[in-house]
Amino acid sequence: MNTLQLIHRLKKESQSPQNHIKIESLRNSNACLRPVQIKREDARVMAKWRRETYQSFFTWIQPSEAEMLEWLTRYENIDSDIIFFIEAPLGNPVGQVSIYNVDMDKKFAEFGRIIKGEKECPENLMKHACATVLQWAFYSLQLKKISLEVFADNKAAISLYKKLRFNILDILFFSKTKTPKGIIRWINVEKVRDKNQYRMVYKMTVKPRNEMNENGPPIRRNII
Repeated sequence: MNTLQLIHRLKKESQSPQNHIKIESLRNSNACLRPVQIKREDARVMAKWRRETYQSFFTWIQPSEAEMLEWLTRYENIDSDIIFFIEAPLGNPVGQVSIYNVDMDKKFAEFGRIIKGEKECPENLMKHACATVLQWAFYSLQLKKISLEVFADNKAAISLYKKLRFNILDILFFSKTKTPKGIIRWINVEKVRDKNQYRMVYKMTVKPRNEMNENGPPIRRNII
């Protein structure tokens, strides 16, 4: 089974506990990562979280449950993209994280769509959940490089990414635009005349530990 087939299977069989990834770095905990399901309940939760945090994203949308369900229906058939719910020990979703734009020729993907959705989600759980997703991407998907882009003034997110060993690779400048439908989008600007007119964005990357001479044994996982 190749990488994209693995992602496809996880999404199609997301209801099966066999396709949930245990967050093993949290000892004595049943917390896990569950692939998001194409159903109304998951769409309701994701839409609520996106509305509450929309200004952290490059596209400022505040979707309804129906709009999110429609988006998830399209997402279901994209095998280079997977979103995980972070489930607390009692099984309730408290956050989300994603690996997307997977390119198996370049062994590359992007990391993001991270939301701490519920107040009862401790910071410790978010960090361990994100670390588990990265380990899974490096060992199960056999990626060699993962990148993200984040607003430079999002201090909480940058602090988390640095704890996950992401390094700043480049500094970009984004301009605020508006689509014909009135949706605000921040887009990368190649030529910048006055930096004060733009919003600074960090491009950050991370590689597997074994490429940094820090490797340990692959994580144990219940995904074959």
